[in-house]
Amino acid sequence: KYKNNLTIEFGSSSELMSWLLDKYSKSMKEKFFKGISISLFKNIYNQMKDDNRLLFFRVSKDGEPLSGLCIACHGSSATYLIGWTGEKGRNLKANHFQLWNVLKELKKINIKSIDLGGIDKDKTPGITEFKLGIGGQKYSIAGEGWKYN
Repeated sequence: KYKNNLTIEFGSSSELMSWLLDKYSKSMKEKFFKGISISLFKNIYNQMKDDNRLLFFRVSKDGEPLSGLCIACHGSSATYLIGWTGEKGRNLKANHFQLWNVLKELKKINIKSIDLGGIDKDKTPGITEFKLGIGGQKYSIAGEGWKYN
Protein backbone atom coordinates (compact mmCIF):
# COMPACT_ATOMS: atom_id res chain seq x y z
CA LYS A 1 0.00 0.00 0.00
CA TYR A 2 1.12 3.50 -0.78
CA LYS A 3 -0.06 7.09 -0.55
CA ASN A 4 -3.86 7.34 -0.24
CA ASN A 5 -3.85 3.58 0.49
CA LEU A 6 -3.58 2.81 -3.22
CA THR A 7 -2.49 -0.65 -4.32
CA ILE A 8 -1.21 -1.75 -7.70
CA GLU A 9 -1.18 -5.09 -9.46
CA PHE A 10 0.21 -6.01 -12.82
CA GLY A 11 0.72 -8.91 -15.17
CA SER A 12 -0.24 -10.31 -18.55
CA SER A 13 -3.32 -12.28 -17.53
CA SER A 14 -6.45 -12.49 -19.63
CA GLU A 15 -8.41 -11.39 -16.53
CA LEU A 16 -6.54 -8.06 -16.34
CA MET A 17 -6.84 -7.66 -20.11
CA SER A 18 -10.62 -8.29 -20.10
CA TRP A 19 -11.15 -5.94 -17.15
CA LEU A 20 -9.23 -3.10 -18.83
CA LEU A 21 -10.89 -3.62 -22.22
CA ASP A 22 -14.31 -3.43 -20.56
CA LYS A 23 -13.44 -0.12 -18.86
CA TYR A 24 -11.75 1.25 -22.00
CA SER A 25 -14.66 0.31 -24.26
CA LYS A 26 -17.19 1.99 -21.95
CA SER A 27 -14.97 5.08 -21.73
CA MET A 28 -14.80 5.38 -25.54
CA LYS A 29 -18.61 5.35 -25.70
CA GLU A 30 -19.09 7.78 -22.79
CA LYS A 31 -16.47 10.26 -23.95
CA PHE A 32 -17.09 9.91 -27.69
CA PHE A 33 -13.52 9.12 -28.73
CA LYS A 34 -12.06 6.50 -31.01
CA GLY A 35 -9.06 4.58 -29.83
CA ILE A 36 -7.60 1.26 -30.84
CA SER A 37 -10.46 -1.10 -31.68
CA ILE A 38 -11.24 -3.84 -29.18
CA SER A 39 -10.98 -6.57 -31.82
CA LEU A 40 -7.57 -5.31 -32.98
CA PHE A 41 -6.38 -5.11 -29.39
CA LYS A 42 -7.50 -8.69 -28.69
CA ASN A 43 -5.61 -9.86 -31.79
CA ILE A 44 -2.48 -8.08 -30.59
CA TYR A 45 -2.91 -9.66 -27.16
CA ASN A 46 -3.35 -13.15 -28.63
CA GLN A 47 -0.22 -12.72 -30.77
CA MET A 48 1.91 -11.39 -27.91
CA LYS A 49 0.63 -13.18 -24.78
CA ASP A 50 3.12 -16.03 -24.92
CA ASP A 51 5.99 -13.57 -24.73
CA ASN A 52 4.42 -11.58 -21.85
CA ARG A 53 5.12 -8.45 -23.84
CA LEU A 54 1.83 -6.79 -22.97
CA LEU A 55 1.70 -5.71 -19.35
CA PHE A 56 -1.53 -4.64 -17.67
CA PHE A 57 -1.62 -2.51 -14.54
CA ARG A 58 -4.56 -1.88 -12.20
CA VAL A 59 -4.69 0.57 -9.30
CA SER A 60 -7.27 0.05 -6.56
CA LYS A 61 -8.26 1.48 -3.22
CA ASP A 62 -9.97 -0.79 -0.71
CA GLY A 63 -10.57 -3.32 -3.49
CA GLU A 64 -12.21 -0.78 -5.82
CA PRO A 65 -10.44 -0.41 -9.19
CA LEU A 66 -9.59 3.23 -9.94
CA SER A 67 -7.28 3.16 -12.93
CA GLY A 68 -5.65 0.79 -15.39
CA LEU A 69 -3.43 0.71 -18.43
CA CYS A 70 -1.63 -1.52 -20.89
CA ILE A 71 1.99 -1.20 -21.97
CA ALA A 72 3.53 -3.02 -24.94
CA CYS A 73 7.19 -3.95 -24.48
CA HIS A 74 9.38 -4.22 -27.57
CA GLY A 75 13.13 -4.57 -27.36
CA SER A 76 14.42 -2.10 -24.77
CA SER A 77 11.45 0.25 -25.30
CA ALA A 78 7.79 0.30 -24.36
CA THR A 79 4.65 2.02 -25.63
CA TYR A 80 1.53 3.04 -23.72
CA LEU A 81 -1.37 1.45 -25.63
CA ILE A 82 -4.59 2.03 -23.73
CA GLY A 83 -5.70 3.27 -20.36
CA TRP A 84 -8.65 4.17 -18.20
CA THR A 85 -9.08 6.22 -15.03
CA GLY A 86 -12.40 6.70 -13.27
CA GLU A 87 -13.53 9.91 -11.58
CA LYS A 88 -12.51 8.74 -8.11
CA GLY A 89 -9.15 7.70 -9.53
CA ARG A 90 -8.65 11.16 -11.06
CA ASN A 91 -9.42 12.78 -7.71
CA LEU A 92 -6.83 10.57 -5.99
CA LYS A 93 -4.28 11.01 -8.82
CA ALA A 94 -4.30 7.24 -9.29
CA ASN A 95 -2.89 7.55 -12.80
CA HIS A 96 0.15 9.48 -11.53
CA PHE A 97 0.74 6.73 -8.97
CA GLN A 98 0.21 4.11 -11.64
CA LEU A 99 2.59 5.63 -14.19
CA TRP A 100 5.32 6.06 -11.59
CA ASN A 101 5.00 2.38 -10.67
CA VAL A 102 4.95 1.40 -14.35
CA LEU A 103 8.28 3.18 -14.80
CA LYS A 104 9.75 1.38 -11.79
CA GLU A 105 8.61 -2.03 -13.05
CA LEU A 106 9.83 -1.40 -16.60
CA LYS A 107 13.24 -0.40 -15.28
CA LYS A 108 13.45 -3.78 -13.50
CA ILE A 109 13.09 -5.58 -16.86
CA ASN A 110 15.65 -3.34 -18.60
CA ILE A 111 13.24 -1.15 -20.53
CA LYS A 112 15.19 2.04 -21.29
CA SER A 113 12.47 4.27 -22.78
CA ILE A 114 8.71 4.56 -22.94
CA ASP A 115 6.40 6.44 -25.28
CA LEU A 116 3.51 7.72 -23.17
CA GLY A 117 1.78 9.37 -26.10
CA GLY A 118 0.96 12.99 -26.69
CA ILE A 119 0.10 15.81 -24.35
CA ASP A 120 -2.86 18.16 -24.37
CA LYS A 121 -2.55 20.99 -21.84
CA ASP A 122 -6.23 21.94 -22.24
CA LYS A 123 -7.97 18.55 -22.10
CA THR A 124 -5.59 16.65 -19.80
CA PRO A 125 -3.59 19.16 -17.74
CA GLY A 126 -2.78 16.67 -14.97
CA ILE A 127 -1.33 14.09 -17.35
CA THR A 128 0.56 16.82 -19.21
CA GLU A 129 2.04 17.99 -15.91
CA PHE A 130 3.06 14.44 -15.02
CA LYS A 131 4.65 13.66 -18.40
CA LEU A 132 6.64 16.88 -18.48
CA GLY A 133 7.49 16.53 -14.77
CA ILE A 134 9.23 13.19 -15.28
CA GLY A 135 11.40 14.61 -18.04
CA GLY A 136 9.26 13.87 -21.05
CA GLN A 137 10.54 15.36 -24.28
CA LYS A 138 8.20 17.31 -26.54
CA TYR A 139 8.30 16.58 -30.24
CA SER A 140 5.97 17.06 -33.17
CA ILE A 141 5.06 14.58 -35.84
CA ALA A 142 3.29 15.10 -39.13
CA GLY A 143 -0.46 14.93 -38.84
CA GLU A 144 -2.65 12.36 -40.48
CA GLY A 145 -3.23 12.99 -44.12
CA TRP A 146 -5.85 12.15 -46.69
CA LYS A 147 -5.13 10.65 -50.05
CA TYR A 148 -7.59 11.17 -52.84
CA ASN A 149 -7.52 9.14 -56.03
